[in-house]
Amino acid sequence: AEVGEIALPALTLITLGATAMEASWVRTALVAPFLVVTLWFGVIVDRHPRRPLMILADWVRGVLLASVCVLALTNTLTIPVAVGAAFAIGTMTVLYQLADFSFLSQFVPEDALIDANSKITATESAIETAGSGVGGLIVQAVTAPIAIAVNAVGYLASALLSGRLRIDEPAPETTATETTPDQVAI
Repeated sequence: AEVGEIALPALTLITLGATAMEASWVRTALVAPFLVVTLWFGVIVDRHPRRPLMILADWVRGVLLASVCVLALTNTLTIPVAVGAAFAIGTMTVLYQLADFSFLSQFVPEDALIDANSKITATESAIETAGSGVGGLIVQAVTAPIAIAVNAVGYLASALLSGRLRIDEPAPETTATETTPDQVAI
């Protein structure tokens, strides 16, 4: 994911010859969904099993990035398409992260949750720190479209591996304020 955050704006700058403003629109489109869809996706995550949502998000991100790569390699990618793809990728990232946050607590015993979360946080911090540098190196070494392809393969592999997990996820809890179809409001 960190590679893509560098590679997608770099792709627009290098491959499409975008202006700094156009590249900033792509970067903004990657992060804007965190402001726009987080509340709605929070409701969806609360009401549905998390693992299928995470798999869906990875599939969509992988397919979108592969499509961007193909469009870039065939010289048919445009700035508006890059911005739209970035927004959709960012939207799926929001869905994935919300589902991921609540997924772990369902399977790790409460007394081990703090340790598990600290290990995940340390790993994520290391990846965020190194990811930008690695993303820049990949873009420089093999071009931005190939870096995007690497990112796409990572998401598709994540979806495949997550799909192989055999975990019985507990059903989402319902609250007393929810109504059922047989209830009538007066």
